[in-house]
Amino acid sequence: MPSSTFSSPNSSPLPSPKRSRAVSQVTKRLLIVDDNPFNLLAASFIMQKLGFTIVTASHGEESLNVLENNAKINQRFDMILMDIQMPLMDGLAASRLITQRIRKGEIYRVPIIGLTAQKIIHERDRVVYKESGMVEVLEKPLVEDKIKFIIQSLRMRANV
Repeated sequence: MPSSTFSSPNSSPLPSPKRSRAVSQVTKRLLIVDDNPFNLLAASFIMQKLGFTIVTASHGEESLNVLENNAKINQRFDMILMDIQMPLMDGLAASRLITQRIRKGEIYRVPIIGLTAQKIIHERDRVVYKESGMVEVLEKPLVEDKIKFIIQSLRMRANV
């Protein structure tokens, strides 16, 4: 299944909207992985408002290919938004593989934020998500204030 993308590794991204409400004036690159085109569109819209350049993938296996292809041309992502339930390769499996590659030094460290349609995320679920390599999990639809908080939290952890 081809990915629904605003930009692909082989094309230039759409220009970002005005940055008046952006978290940072520095453009950051974001990989959004979701099999639902509507979810991709909604998350992309919010994240572009926050100053991110968006690349999308429609399943976990495709996200690994995007990461690998971008690494070959020396382009990095600052963050990944990863849907948890997808066909072919789900977000947990993809996050585990990305985390393994990070530990082996095959790719750079990039925070993965899980996205789930669950309305209540139980603590046992959070443990599973974090064990897969996700630094946080958010409910869909993505809410701008929640993702802003996570972005700020990640910066504080990195002392940036």
